Amino acid sequence: MSEKNRIMKKIRATKTKILIFIAKRLKENQIEDRQEYPQLWYYMPFNLHIAKMLQFLCKITGGHELSKIEWGYGGLEYADRWCRWCNKVIQVPKESVYFQFKGAKEFMKQIVKEIGEGKISI
Repeated sequence: MSEKNRIMKKIRATKTKILIFIAKRLKENQIEDRQEYPQLWYYMPFNLHIAKMLQFLCKITGGHELSKIEWGYGGLEYADRWCRWCNKVIQVPKESVYFQFKGAKEFMKQIVKEIGEGKISI
């Protein structure tokens, strides 16, 4: 492993430890399931410029960390995932979601069916 990769891995691990420590102490994470997997995306500001700056800082301090419990699908070839810390939307191939979330394939088929029937639109 190169020196740069080793340093970035340490930065990411440290960032994750610090953010988990902070997130576990915030009011929104006092719910039982959020104590097990705390996130900070719901604290992102509505101001687009500040949010973009924070997302950039998240990226350069070890990269974005995909949420293990949040995902979405709009009917095309990609599913949406979000960074658990900064709420950055990251599009991934929909097949990658099949293996991580139980029932995802059936849900996606239902979405495509409803789009075809005109019940929902994209």
